[in-house]
Amino acid sequence: MSVDALRPHRLLVAADGDGLQQIDLVPDLSIAAQGPTSVIGHGRPVTITYTVRNRGPFDATDVRTTIGLGSGATNVVATASNGTCSRSGSAVVCSERALRVGATATITVTFAESATGSFRIPAVLEAAQPDLVAADNTASVEVTVAEVADLSIAATGPSNVNEGGTSAYVLTITNVGPNGASAVRMTFQPPAGLSIASVTPSTGSCESSGSGPVTCTIGALAASARATVSIASGVLAVGTFQSTFEISSDGVDLTMGNNSGTITTTVTKPAPPTGSGSGSGGGGGGGGSTSWWMAIALLGLSMARGRGKFGMRIGPPATSLCPSPPTQTRGREPPRRRVREALRYPDRVERATQPTLRLPAVGPCVRGRFP
Repeated sequence: MSVDALRPHRLLVAADGDGLQQIDLVPDLSIAAQGPTSVIGHGRPVTITYTVRNRGPFDATDVRTTIGLGSGATNVVATASNGTCSRSGSAVVCSERALRVGATATITVTFAESATGSFRIPAVLEAAQPDLVAADNTASVEVTVAEVADLSIAATGPSNVNEGGTSAYVLTITNVGPNGASAVRMTFQPPAGLSIASVTPSTGSCESSGSGPVTCTIGALAASARATVSIASGVLAVGTFQSTFEISSDGVDLTMGNNSGTITTTVTKPAPPTGSGSGSGGGGGGGGSTSWWMAIALLGLSMARGRGKFGMRIGPPATSLCPSPPTQTRGREPPRRRVREALRYPDRVERATQPTLRLPAVGPCVRGRFP
């Protein structure tokens, strides 16, 4: 048996009567890669894991994995479970002295890309022996690096307003990061019952036609920064109205659920003005109370004219500061005299056949107690 010096994996074996036999000690190595499945923020770390296997039937020696990162890779860290890794120009080379049949090795590479865009990260697997299946000795990962910013928007405003009044909304835009956001834009769509009176952004500019949507160009928004837009609107109709709002940017937003929302406002008719009330009838005598007693006196005049037998008697009050009344009369006094007496001494008027009806005083006549 001898070994081919140019092909160490090949053995030449001589057997009696069978001549020279050639035996190749060739393993079947394979490599697989797993990288990020979503966009990576610019400057954020990228991690790729490679798995190397020896499917046999022979062991592999001097196993090398070469990973091409490119010139834009920074902060490179590479480790191998069964060997060592080192940087070689723009690539990382990981070496293992031997990989037995059925064994597995893991290589982990972490780096950051200095530029944005899509990058292909290839890996090539080699050994001292040729491979039975060379097609599975390469693997690659596509990595997309972009400006990633988690933008969010929230709105505050009144839940109830009166018809014909005004409502004020404040929309707050926040950039959670990790990167800054560029060309941030906001849209506020009012319902038909609201008209836009004014729009004031804390940064950038806004446009509005009064009844249509409000569009604002916020511009660049750094990580952890925020901007506000104040909107004043007039209320035109009664009902329940819902306004919508949303934000967008030229970057990548991995959380889209907080990029839009709605706010509801209920518009009602204002309450009618409260009346000024009526006087109590005491002291100076409120106008409302006086009007009532005047109406009663006139009603008595009308009844007296229509029914000749309607009679009244005037008696002393329970407690009175008024002047003494004229001599008591009964029966069929002239209607004009009865009305004149009722107007002059309204608190002393009593119906002839009914319990005494005591009325509040009018003008300077003040009584001590009321019915």
